[in-house]
Amino acid sequence: MRRRSSSRIAGATGWLAMPPMHVREEERLLLERVLVCIEEEGVQEARDQASVIRKQLQRHKLYVNACDKIEAFSTSMRARDRPFVSLKFPMRLTEGTRENVQTGVHRSFARFVEDLKDLVEEEHSDQLEDAVTDVGGLVEKLASALTLETCRVLDGDVTHAEAVRVVIGYAERCRVAAVRAEGEVLVRVSKACEALIAVLLRFGSTMMAAKSGTPERMRTFLRAADRKGLREVASVMQVSRSLSVVLSKHTAWILGGDDVRSDDARLVRIWELLRVTHCELAQALSWQVRRIQWLTAANSANQCWCGLALDAGFVGRVVNAPAHMRSFAKGERVRVLVETQEVPFACYLASACVTNLLIGLLIDGHLVLNRFDVGYANRILTFDFCKYETVARRILDEDVRPWVERMCHLGYDRVGGEGAG
Repeated sequence: MRRRSSSRIAGATGWLAMPPMHVREEERLLLERVLVCIEEEGVQEARDQASVIRKQLQRHKLYVNACDKIEAFSTSMRARDRPFVSLKFPMRLTEGTRENVQTGVHRSFARFVEDLKDLVEEEHSDQLEDAVTDVGGLVEKLASALTLETCRVLDGDVTHAEAVRVVIGYAERCRVAAVRAEGEVLVRVSKACEALIAVLLRFGSTMMAAKSGTPERMRTFLRAADRKGLREVASVMQVSRSLSVVLSKHTAWILGGDDVRSDDARLVRIWELLRVTHCELAQALSWQVRRIQWLTAANSANQCWCGLALDAGFVGRVVNAPAHMRSFAKGERVRVLVETQEVPFACYLASACVTNLLIGLLIDGHLVLNRFDVGYANRILTFDFCKYETVARRILDEDVRPWVERMCHLGYDRVGGEGAG
């Protein structure tokens, strides 16, 4: 077996001067000589190793080509000087990068929908009447739907138009469910109002003429009202924000316990209050009953549940785009403002407002599911470029180059010369 000196091998291969991922021309020529020599004269073990190295070189070529495609795409992306890039990347993202993208996009959409909720609360202030809807849970559901459809577009499973339709349909179903749940609460409130109206009518027919013995008669009256469920009625009515002002002066006798019932002076004051206000209170409750009847018959898309609108003008609170987009697709500033109501009644629900705003942004084309900000897309491509580059370097540094060096030590670096024995 003919051996070469270490210095001669180092000089022939030039490993230290090699680029980290690519094979230089002299290195490629040496590798070809080694493979040809082994093919012609090598022992079986060397031939088996050469077969493995050829497969590794094929893998290396695939990874280098992937890096070249990513680099070319990234260069063209920056050269277009546009704020967005389509989700049609030059190749399918690696599994780890794809998972990281999904996590990042979900975080972006969750913050975006949460911001919509905050805008709704700022615009409507203390007018929101959500009683049972879990608005935080709704935010998570909508963010998850947006993320899922964006990733399906990214994977090439659906078109952008189909993804938008899916999200809009899901948001509409969420809105229907929220309005229906709130409607069930309103129906219970309406029944409670009717029960309290009946109590007030009994007061008007039996207590208005009371003079002597008023504390005892009021005590008997309130006990009878308790037996008919006055306290339960009050607990139901407390969930309604619009009733809080109406009932504010009457909580003592509606919610009062034994301490109120045993205080003659307080009972007299309650009688005096009801003598003056029982008709007014009954009328206010009757109005609530009519209001609830109208609301529960209204469609979930009716503006009576929302009262907000989107506008690209200069009035209203600015809506910030999701972080992975940085700006909306049309390049316009979008604002939320209170809409002029043309309906007789309203019951503002944060759940309906958030879904309406999201649906509006999708329908108007401000929010899209097939675009990333150029900077965000470039970071995604950089992750995969580094992965492909790392694997390509490892194939050369840990497999190919050490093997070639060993074969050179064994004399397999020439063609037509004295072979390794």
